Amino acid sequence: MNPSVVRRIAIAIAFSGALALGFGAPDPIRVLTLDGQRSGTCSSINWTFSTGNAFSTVRNQLLLPANFGPTGLVQRPIELLPAANRFDYFALAAADVVLVSQVNQRVDSCELLELSRFVDQGGGLFVFANEAAIDFSELVGAVGGGNGAGCASISNAATPVTAGPFGNVGGCIAPNFHRRFASIGAGTTFLSDGQPVGAFFPVGAGRVVLICDEEWCTSVSVGGCAVGSLTSPEANRIRLFLNSVAYVTPAPDFVFNGPERLLGDANCDCLVNNFDIDAFVLAVLDPIGHAANYPGCDLLNSDANLDGLVNNFDIDGFVAILTQQ
Repeated sequence: MNPSVVRRIAIAIAFSGALALGFGAPDPIRVLTLDGQRSGTCSSINWTFSTGNAFSTVRNQLLLPANFGPTGLVQRPIELLPAANRFDYFALAAADVVLVSQVNQRVDSCELLELSRFVDQGGGLFVFANEAAIDFSELVGAVGGGNGAGCASISNAATPVTAGPFGNVGGCIAPNFHRRFASIGAGTTFLSDGQPVGAFFPVGAGRVVLICDEEWCTSVSVGGCAVGSLTSPEANRIRLFLNSVAYVTPAPDFVFNGPERLLGDANCDCLVNNFDIDAFVLAVLDPIGHAANYPGCDLLNSDANLDGLVNNFDIDGFVAILTQQ
């Protein structure tokens, strides 16, 4: 056998062995989504991205090693993290990219603040949902608009999401009900029905893609729930989805360093101000009542002196925190 061929085979075997042992294996892209309680169902459609049938086509394409993997078009594999019930610091600290779509409990102001910190530090956010422009406009400096009209089609074919690593995208993308933006601020429109429907945004060190529709990448159709545009394989829309994930993906060394606990935020609205006073008093005097009035709120947000307890000794510290705001 030709010596050069033998050498190439030996190198390939050594490389495969190194990958098997974890040497030189690329860092995964850690993707966070919302769980079934937040995503919900409609008739036979399960909107949970990680396990449901609504997005099974794009999910399978995302996990395909030929797309994202050591030898894929993007040479980092996708790791779907356990779905979260909330986008809080502890969930986001494990993630590189956040995907948001159809939800039955919309993202609240506290989650938006955490997501804003996450993206500002370099994390990626990709939202594909009718409410994208309404719920996430403040995060990107855009303004939400009303209902769309006609088909939303590619309006800029020379962008990272319409001409990305998975190929070019063109034509009609969202032919069914969708919403749109009134304005996109510093963003770049790539999908339009005469008004912006899809745009991407630089936010701090991170990137955001917002598309005001979910049916364009939905795999199933059920009357009164959704008219899926991916009920049969449709490469154009799949390319747009994969390019968008690739665009928002941060560098392998990305780490989110948000505050684990916001001291003084006694009512857990992600702000520290006078509205925390009543909640703080309740935390000190009646912890059970505090838990009932502020479900899921961490009592230790009121531990102003950091001794692991919430009691009268926290009062001076709490006052000092408030006066510093």
